[in-house]
Amino acid sequence: CFAVKVEDDSMAPNFVVDDIVIVDPGVSPEPQDDVVVAFDSQPSLLRRYVPRGLDKHGRRVFDLTTPNADCVTLTCHSDMPVKVLGVVVEVRRKLVRK
Repeated sequence: CFAVKVEDDSMAPNFVVDDIVIVDPGVSPEPQDDVVVAFDSQPSLLRRYVPRGLDKHGRRVFDLTTPNADCVTLTCHSDMPVKVLGVVVEVRRKLVRK
C-alpha cells in the first residue's frame, strides 16, 4: 500500500484537501471504486472508476468520474492509455481541534 495526500478539490465532497488516502495496488477496481491513476508525464489523479466494457482491441474502457461538477469525466481506452495505480482502501482526515 501507499499513501496519497489530496491536494485539490476535484473529488469534493468525498475527499477534501489534506485528506490522506491509502491505496492498495493489489486490489483490482470494481465499479464505483475510488482509484488513483497515472497518465504519461502527468501528476496522478484520484477519481471514481466506472467500467464501460472493452474496446476494439479487447482492452478495458472505463470512465474516471468525479462528484465535482467543475471537473470533466475522462474516458480511458487504448488510444488514451492510463495506468490504474490502485484502489483507495482507506481515508484519513485531519482532525480540527478547537
